[in-house]
Amino acid sequence: RALSISGVKSILKNYSVLADLKMIVTPHVFRYSAATHLAENGADIRLIQEFLSHEDIDTTNRYIGISFQKIKEVHGKTHPRGL
Repeated sequence: RALSISGVKSILKNYSVLADLKMIVTPHVFRYSAATHLAENGADIRLIQEFLSHEDIDTTNRYIGISFQKIKEVHGKTHPRGL
């Protein structure tokens, strides 16, 4: 039998509780994390757009912008002169 989205959410919730996570884990968290990981590791934005099935490149750019902000934060904390 096929696994439904509510089934996936239920599984994630159960494992989140077992792992004592302080955040809510959803299928979108996995999707967002994968896109961010791709962006942070230099994947082409068109590849990420296709991976996420976004019709508009601006939607995908939000992932890139967020990941670039994260890079700036880490860089600022770990390098004395910052960006």
